[in-house]
Amino acid sequence: MYLTDEKAKVDAEDLLDIIYAPCIQSFQGPDATLEDWLNLSYRHFYLRYSFRKLAVNTWKDRRRLSWQDLYVCTPCCKERLKGRNLLLEFLHHMKPKPLPTLDLFAGVGAFSRGLKEGSECLKVTHAIEIGPSAAKTLQ
Repeated sequence: MYLTDEKAKVDAEDLLDIIYAPCIQSFQGPDATLEDWLNLSYRHFYLRYSFRKLAVNTWKDRRRLSWQDLYVCTPCCKERLKGRNLLLEFLHHMKPKPLPTLDLFAGVGAFSRGLKEGSECLKVTHAIEIGPSAAKTLQ
């Protein structure tokens, strides 16, 4: 089943990105919540209803979707969520003792600062820079 009964031809070069949009019923249960799914990626969405036409005249024309209506692999969605939960658990365990990191070609320290602010599981302990002005700024 398609989300509408209308069909349209789209050239492949007009496609911008892949999104994931399973039916909302795919997230019932303790191991797969809707909030976790949406937080996993900016490309994650969910669907509740479909309409017969792209030009919708009234909200009454909607049809409630079920997971059988879409070609979405619920176990795959749950597997992506499981991977995210494992990553969050890893990051939680790394916070107390971050991994010492070496910044080669340190420049003025932008990469080091990005590591420091972007990940609490890495700590830049050493940096190498041979450019005098960059090394002075880094220092």
